[in-house]
Amino acid sequence: AKVFKFEQQEKLHEDIIDKGLAKIYQSHLEVSRKIVEEEGLECTVRLLDGKVFEKVLQYAREENPYMLILGRIGVHSAPDMDIGGNTENLLRMVPCNVYLSSKVYKPKVDMIAEESIDWTAEAKERLKKIPGFVRPMATSAILRYALERGHSMITSSVITEACEKILPAGAMQAMYNIGDQMRDKMAKGEDPLEGMIEDRQRTLEKQFAAEVEKVQEAKTLKCNECGTVVLDDVVKCGVCGAGAESLFPNDQTEYQAGTQEQSDSTTVTTFDSVQVTWTQDALDYLNQFPEGHIRRRAHARIEKNARVQKVNTISVAFAKNLLNDSNAASDEKDNGNGNGLKTAEGPA
Repeated sequence: AKVFKFEQQEKLHEDIIDKGLAKIYQSHLEVSRKIVEEEGLECTVRLLDGKVFEKVLQYAREENPYMLILGRIGVHSAPDMDIGGNTENLLRMVPCNVYLSSKVYKPKVDMIAEESIDWTAEAKERLKKIPGFVRPMATSAILRYALERGHSMITSSVITEACEKILPAGAMQAMYNIGDQMRDKMAKGEDPLEGMIEDRQRTLEKQFAAEVEKVQEAKTLKCNECGTVVLDDVVKCGVCGAGAESLFPNDQTEYQAGTQEQSDSTTVTTFDSVQVTWTQDALDYLNQFPEGHIRRRAHARIEKNARVQKVNTISVAFAKNLLNDSNAASDEKDNGNGNGLKTAEGPA
């Protein structure tokens, strides 16, 4: 029989469970502190170690605050529960005013990722090689990628995966090369940007065009909560934070252009050298929107979603379905006051 080593099990429990949970809860406090600071206020955070009811009650008696703000239920409680046990006990016993709230607030995804995900030393060194002018954008993209896939630690391999998904194969190496060239020119006392942007732009355009031709059809998932479309390896929506249970396969067959519709189509090249094909019916539908920002907004929304969902040809069915969803959400917000896209019914 195996010998149960109590001291080793106790240490394992402390290292993995206690310290792991403490790290998670501390990250929540740091997110809360940042939200308060964005409103122009100052606050301190303190992680209480022990049972919730006992420690919060003890803290309230020590600090004697004017008001204690509590959530009606916990984050993991069923929404139809009337009140949580810890809140009910504190409501009865704390020696101060109590503000009881049922409001749900979701912080920005990037803020959550920044506080809840760590980087290995190797990953930090690799990030430093990215030129400074694009480093914040790259950092945000990698954090969002890691959060969506459930990573708690960003390693060099996670960065590689993120770059392969987010950028064409040659783009990250190109950024490294730009950084090296800029450092060399600065060391020689030369202007680091002289002649570089134009040359690099032409090179990247060729690389991007070659990579786009190799892109294969990728399976996607659609979030049932907010409608965001993500790749099939995502386990958490990066927009609303919904879990894997809210992500369902995205069926694109019903929006594919028919043979007759595809026969009359136009291919345009975007500013980043990606080719997007529109059928004439889809363009006719788009042109029914008033000229100006409303049509530009509709065009950008359709094109962005087509690229995210790997739609090769934008059909009128795809455009109508997308903008009808947008109109429904817009009606709830502005009740048709002109801020939405509800200005065209599409071709008869």
